[in-house]
This record gives sequence, structure tokens and C-alpha cells, in this order.
Amino acid sequence: MVYEFDWKLRAADTDFSRRVYTPAVLDYTVRAINQLMEDIDHSAYQIQQQDGLLYPIAHAEVEYLEAILVGDLVTISLSHTIGGSSITFEAVGRRDGVDVFEAEVVVVFVDDSDGSSVPVPEEVRTRLDSGDF
Repeated sequence: MVYEFDWKLRAADTDFSRRVYTPAVLDYTVRAINQLMEDIDHSAYQIQQQDGLLYPIAHAEVEYLEAILVGDLVTISLSHTIGGSSITFEAVGRRDGVDVFEAEVVVVFVDDSDGSSVPVPEEVRTRLDSGDF
């Protein structure tokens, strides 16, 4: 299933050229992931408090396909692949049906007490794979 998150580019997210400031795309992709995890009742705060787990980013990359300008409404579509202890999120940003960026973000589940990797919790796996967001 694909999860969608809308983002309207604000002036604060741009550089002097009025184009998106490079890190803003990654920031909003991570915001989309955070919102998805909150929507399945496993926000970073919830999973840390309830299970003593964290899911920091282990890898992130972005490819810019088109300029994104102030006022543009971009829909970020997320899909995912779940591994043993990680989730790879593939993101595509679209403006008016045109792809403007592609991104990949990998999070790894770790024990908050010692930082060791742990399996993706079964409930997270089930909720993501069912598309129940």
C-alpha cells in the first residue's frame, strides 16, 4: 500500500533562488514517515515509551528530478520494504502528477538501552503490510 502526505513549499524551505533548500526534501520525507508511523500508533515517542525501542535513520538519499518552487504543493507517496530489523521507505514527490524527487530512507529498530538492533516489531510489520493507516 502507498501512504500519501501533502507538503506545500514555504519560503522558509527555499534558498535565495526560491527553489527548495536541498535538506528540506529529506526533512519532509522524514515528516511523512513520522506521520505514517504515528497513524499506525507507533510514533517514535510511543514506541520508545511502550517498547523501549528507537528507529533512527541509517541511510538516506534523494534524487532531484525537477525544481520545486515556493507555493508548490507536493504529494509525497511512501511505499516500504520490511527487512529483519529495518524498514526501507521509498518516497516519490509529485507536483501536478509530475515526479519532482525520489528518496530512500532506511530506519533500523534498536534497543534504547544498548543500541543493539532488534527485529521490526510484529505489530508494526502487520500494520504497515495491511495498509491499515
